[in-house]
Amino acid sequence: MSESYNPAQQKVIDMLGKAEPRPDVPPSLADEIRADLEQALLPVAHLLPDIATYENRFYLSKQSLTNALSCEGFYLNGQGPFEWTSANCKGTIVHKAIEVSINLRHPMPPTDLVEESISRLSNDAGKSISEFLITLDEFARAELVGECSALFTRFTECFPPIKSSWIPQVESSLALNLSNNRIRIGGKVDLALGKPPDKVIIDLKTLQSGIHKHSLVHTGTEIDVPIETIRRIACEAKIIPIVLGNDGIVLDVGRSSRLATRHQRRALESMHTTCAMPHCHIPVSQCQPHHIAFWNLGGATDMANLIPLCTEHHRCAHEGGWKLSLNATTRELTVREPGSARLRTSIPESVRVRSSG
Repeated sequence: MSESYNPAQQKVIDMLGKAEPRPDVPPSLADEIRADLEQALLPVAHLLPDIATYENRFYLSKQSLTNALSCEGFYLNGQGPFEWTSANCKGTIVHKAIEVSINLRHPMPPTDLVEESISRLSNDAGKSISEFLITLDEFARAELVGECSALFTRFTECFPPIKSSWIPQVESSLALNLSNNRIRIGGKVDLALGKPPDKVIIDLKTLQSGIHKHSLVHTGTEIDVPIETIRRIACEAKIIPIVLGNDGIVLDVGRSSRLATRHQRRALESMHTTCAMPHCHIPVSQCQPHHIAFWNLGGATDMANLIPLCTEHHRCAHEGGWKLSLNATTRELTVREPGSARLRTSIPESVRVRSSG
């Protein structure tokens, strides 16, 4: 990758690598802010769901906070039903194109990236934008591709190419639990640079079933990492989970059998040319082996339980609530997305060719 940057890109590089002294943040600041938030919530504590109805806890997203802070009166009076248009969908499409471009092994022309982003969003029934995109005629779609490609190019002219050595992470989930876990503030970081935690201490019940009243989750940071994210990055071997039993005894410090062997990876690559998800064109070389039956729930690391998934669809499987099932004989993958009764299926091209022959 070239080290030559234009003036706008160099300015970003200089800002990212500032040698000036950083603000001196006291170690107690995070605890003090949390205490202030807990105190401010006391007047409405009686309105919050109790621990018995934990799954129905109050959830506050970054978008909701942004809307309320932008204009509280307008937010409280209601904004009416949201409708996608060619104007307001461009940001989502370009965001997806930028997200995909970061992990590409070889550069793609902006129009190809935008086309791929529109196709992925159109095929994702879990996103409301898909209903709008599939209604576009040829000319409306071409016009949208042109406008989004121009926006994408403008971004790349100002932001330097992301190096793999920076360890980029896109759409990283973050969360903060308050009021004895009855309030959850959640959001995603568009782009994070640097190494994720390499060790997570977690009790077995939480790893298998989710947060409970006596959960123990320690990542070495002040940020609450969602359990679904811990499961995914453990599956990708980016962390080693240290699992504790109810008595605090260490049950497991990672199993070697969690990781697919070199022969299993080659076997997956011989059957799949791309991510196993229907209509996904990410090359298999950029995918990670995924356990259909989750490893932490006892799923075996064998071919009957493994498929290759790209980064985005790995998140969908772990954090998005997508339900996957695999026919080990035919390798047919069946996908059910949250809130949808529609089933999508796919069979590896190599398997389909051999079957027809």
